[in-house]
Amino acid sequence: MSDARTAILLAGTICGLLLLTAIFWVGLLGSDDSLYWAGSSGWLAHVPYLGTTHWALRHTLVIPIAIARVILGDDPLALVLPSLLYTIGALVVAALWIRRIDGVTSAVAAMALIATNPQIVLLSSIANIDLVEIFFVLSGFALLHRAMAPQVTPRSRRVGLLLSGLALGLAMLSRETTAFAVVAIGLLFLAGYGMRRANYFIIGIGFAAVVGLEFLYVWWMSGDLLYRANISLHHDATTNRLLDQGAAVPLLHPAIDPLTMLLFNHNFGLLTWIGVPLTIWLLWRGKLAEPARRFAVLAITLALTWTAICAEAWSALELLPRYYLLPAVLLSMLTGMALSRLWRDGRRRLAALLGLLLIAANLLSIAVDYRNSVMYGEHMLAGIAAREPGIIHTDTQTLNRARLMLLLKGVAGHVTDQSVAAGDLFLFDPLHNGQRPGSDWIVVERHGLPPTLGQTLASLLPRSEEHTSELQSLTNL
Repeated sequence: MSDARTAILLAGTICGLLLLTAIFWVGLLGSDDSLYWAGSSGWLAHVPYLGTTHWALRHTLVIPIAIARVILGDDPLALVLPSLLYTIGALVVAALWIRRIDGVTSAVAAMALIATNPQIVLLSSIANIDLVEIFFVLSGFALLHRAMAPQVTPRSRRVGLLLSGLALGLAMLSRETTAFAVVAIGLLFLAGYGMRRANYFIIGIGFAAVVGLEFLYVWWMSGDLLYRANISLHHDATTNRLLDQGAAVPLLHPAIDPLTMLLFNHNFGLLTWIGVPLTIWLLWRGKLAEPARRFAVLAITLALTWTAICAEAWSALELLPRYYLLPAVLLSMLTGMALSRLWRDGRRRLAALLGLLLIAANLLSIAVDYRNSVMYGEHMLAGIAAREPGIIHTDTQTLNRARLMLLLKGVAGHVTDQSVAAGDLFLFDPLHNGQRPGSDWIVVERHGLPPTLGQTLASLLPRSEEHTSELQSLTNL
């Protein structure tokens, strides 16, 4: 019966995620995903291969994309499939972890919160490194938690800790922010938490094996001891925490802006407002069994360490919600446990109300963040280039963002950003800078986005002069 319930839990989690991902599919962005595609092309062209960009060195994503291209061909699905599989993997790890320590009810509540998390849903259909890192970090800490159990044999403990180190090493190869998780491990080591301090060195052996082998590989291929460091530490010169680069909240001071974002950015819904008080209640009044309490200590240590370092890395990291996704996942797991505890304690109405509020806020945030205008002009450009003979002209920004899409459609040579002459076809995207249509230009076709919900509702209202301003406001929703 237990195995059947676990299977239902996993199937429901995966199906729910896939349904939301399909509804809010993103796909090609013409941004970092193009660089991951280029890196995978390097592996397909030559093995062994050493990337020349920060993104091409993220082997845990680039190599799976290359494998997907071998299996599926040069298809857009091959680009996003690894990210989607990593997302499913992260949810499976989280579900089994909570199921093991606190039962199916807690796992169901936690998965409902994680599978509807706006960033989880939207990032799962993009070639993205965040979910790759989260998968390996969660795996590493789940293995560490299991190794701390008193009933585990010494041999099983050593194997589990070694695998934990290997997982964290792969996370480090995915993105250097895994160093925040390593610091959390260091704090647990200093506290001597959960096991003898000597056992923590086994984690270090596994971690060093992965990172060390990759270091030797890069050195062998490049002849430069600092090859990765020189690329990774200087890949982005635009970070400025005094400017809003994605936080979407009023900026007060870099030291407190992360807290403001966690409270008010729509990507976190009501999780911070409800999840933090519930977690405090869970620790003080939840009467947790030892495995669940041990999980809470590990999750809170990791989440707080990650958040604090990420918040204070002013010059290295932009203030972006996705950098705080791992703490949000951990808080969702703790919140799910708290909701389950309320339910089992007989406070079912309160548990149901808080759970519904959290899920509703998540779904509303997804709808707010999801835009049907993403890459609309680029999709139109690729479609026109595929059906029209001759060369299509457009602005440089549109062309650059559409390059991968044009390549996949086999029409990369049919589009240019060179100056137009009489009789040339030009695709104009008003969202981008570049050449503007002249007064003597002839409009051949007009394309627009499907109406939004606000525009549809506005079209049903009476059209009169006194309602003009209200109508205009609604149509801009």
